[in-house]
Amino acid sequence: MGAVAEMIEEIRTGVPVRRHGGNGDPVASRKAFTWYSGYDATKPKGRRSAPSALVRDEDRELPPASRRAAVTATRDIQRNFAVAAWAIRRHLDYVTDFRLKVKTGDSGADKKIRAFLEKCAKKENFDVAGRHPLMEATRMAEARCIVDGDIGYMKLSSGKVQWIEGDRIRTPYCGLPGDIDAALVNHGVIINRNQGGKAIGYILCKRANTNDMGYTGQDMVFEKVIPAQWLYLHANWDLGRFDQVRGISPLLSAYNTYRDVYEGIDFALLKLKVASILALAVSRNASPEEKPLGQTGEINPPTPEGQIPPQGTMVDGGNGNNPGPTVIPEARYSVDFGLGPALMDLDPGDKAEIIESHTPSAEMQSFLPIVIGLALKSLDIPYNWYDEKYVNFSGGRQAWITYEKSAKAKRSNVKAMLHDWTEWRLQVGIDDGEIKLPKGMTPADVFDWRAAGTPWLDPLKEVLANDAAIEGGLTSPQRVIEANSDADAEEILDEQAEWLEMRKKRGMPPPVWAMSERQIVAGEQNAEKEAEIEKTEDEPATNGKAIANVRGKSRTAHNRALALMLAEERHNGDFHD
Repeated sequence: MGAVAEMIEEIRTGVPVRRHGGNGDPVASRKAFTWYSGYDATKPKGRRSAPSALVRDEDRELPPASRRAAVTATRDIQRNFAVAAWAIRRHLDYVTDFRLKVKTGDSGADKKIRAFLEKCAKKENFDVAGRHPLMEATRMAEARCIVDGDIGYMKLSSGKVQWIEGDRIRTPYCGLPGDIDAALVNHGVIINRNQGGKAIGYILCKRANTNDMGYTGQDMVFEKVIPAQWLYLHANWDLGRFDQVRGISPLLSAYNTYRDVYEGIDFALLKLKVASILALAVSRNASPEEKPLGQTGEINPPTPEGQIPPQGTMVDGGNGNNPGPTVIPEARYSVDFGLGPALMDLDPGDKAEIIESHTPSAEMQSFLPIVIGLALKSLDIPYNWYDEKYVNFSGGRQAWITYEKSAKAKRSNVKAMLHDWTEWRLQVGIDDGEIKLPKGMTPADVFDWRAAGTPWLDPLKEVLANDAAIEGGLTSPQRVIEANSDADAEEILDEQAEWLEMRKKRGMPPPVWAMSERQIVAGEQNAEKEAEIEKTEDEPATNGKAIANVRGKSRTAHNRALALMLAEERHNGDFHD
């Protein structure tokens, strides 16, 4: 049987074909058969680093020591480089702003549940350390997820949470306790290999005690094992590896770029400082018979250890490559520009020049935005957010729409964390008798976390477009409100009802959007009559023409135009049923 036939037989039956050598013994290797790849990416051509043929799970790509180095690196770039810190803050602005929606269908129950959760979200009731309320902690947790890769919070019986930064979930320096099987531990996570690597526990280590005098105790020693049901791990899974048990920072893909820009700017500023202090260079042309400056023909006594020889002295610098004494030149000119303009009387042949630095160069100025733009892509942030002058309105809108698509997945990760806490906290409240839900409802049924909307970029155009979409049945007022503001649609409806009641008590007509069809028709007829009267006068029939111009538009846009024009007429009697 040929090599190809053997391979086909293996694929068909699933049973390896036993191969025999010339003496009838099985051999491990196949007969001469070579696979040829059709993908150029797998073929090393010597022009770049060859791809590795070693395929590993993502946790092995970032082993524990490398993971610690990665966390330190990304924290450092956030701490010291303003552009990276800004990019992280913009990411947090767009993915961590949520609003709680309680939806039992019973307004009384809704108010009680909302009041209970708002109380639980306060820092003294939410954080065991009493430092951070829910929404502030949510923003901080997402920051740790982006910078460190992941973070967890431990659920306490008191209904509070304790935040566990990702670097504390690990194998201790001093090793694992004897009752923990090291073969089941991966980056501090105890997994069940019979359930696809499901996490069943987390190894928590404690840091050395920090105080104003330094550190006391050992760092990262074993503290305890937290069962998986007690700890929620908020992690970044953007790499899309299903075998991955710990999150990895998306900033790692841009770390070298951020670091290069950071150091490049530092070097450019250093050159700028050199030019700013008016550094002076003096060049001399000595005649052949002159001795070098400071040379007397004698070697000075040895300089005591730890001291620098004075200028103008000769020291014994002889060695195998450069025998003979070495001269320490003596400075002949000393100029202090801090004292004001200076007159320099130079010897013949001496020349003084100011050191100039053309920094930053034109090449650097054009290349730096490209590099920064590449780094910002690690968080999908458009470059025009960093420098607004590089885009027009349509381009900026397209960039924003594209980012909104990428932000949906990021928001869903944060939303999952908020849902986990809310469901758990409601259950604790039910068990402790603090809150009751409507009959037949579970904690997961009574709430939702909704991302806050983004304000309109061009309010006038977008409001008119939304009005037309609502009238055309393409969307609803609730969707428009929640997509473009921080408000809740039902809250706005309640406020509108309250506003109408206040106007009615004061004898004021309702606004156009609240008018009935009969009221709108009466207003149109009145405006047309006024327009006919104005035609007989010298003044232009502004209102009548305006009314005619708005006909044919959507009903809502037409009503808004009427509101502006009919307000001037003040025929209040025409606005009553």
